[in-house]
Amino acid sequence: DVEQQQRAAVERLMRFARGADTPKSAPEALAFAQFAYDRKYFTAAAHLWTVAMAIDPALGDNRESQIRYNAACAAALAAAGRGKDDPPPDDDARAKLRARALGWLRFGGAALGCSGTGVTTWSCGCGPGAAAGGVVPR
Repeated sequence: DVEQQQRAAVERLMRFARGADTPKSAPEALAFAQFAYDRKYFTAAAHLWTVAMAIDPALGDNRESQIRYNAACAAALAAAGRGKDDPPPDDDARAKLRARALGWLRFGGAALGCSGTGVTTWSCGCGPGAAAGGVVPR
């Protein structure tokens, strides 16, 4: 039954978030990262996208899939306290998430030939104001 499958997926996601389980493959990490993001578990999503890129480093270089961008959005939203992660990231974790988001966005912009300055449109609401906890228009 679909409801039972959803519950099992959420339970596994929570095991990933606690570090009690690890995805077996990059595709599994990607699927659970998106699953976490869609449910506003942004810290878990950023972690799972990181795991996917660690398993298969070429994923982060694929501009069409935008893995680094998605991970950056999740990290920035988590750092801004917008997620449902329980417990929420503490101040140290939030600082690390902000730094990681900025690094991923800079890497992605460099890959596209952008300087990183003057970028003002962020489709996920994870722009500079979000990382600082501000309201960012979508």
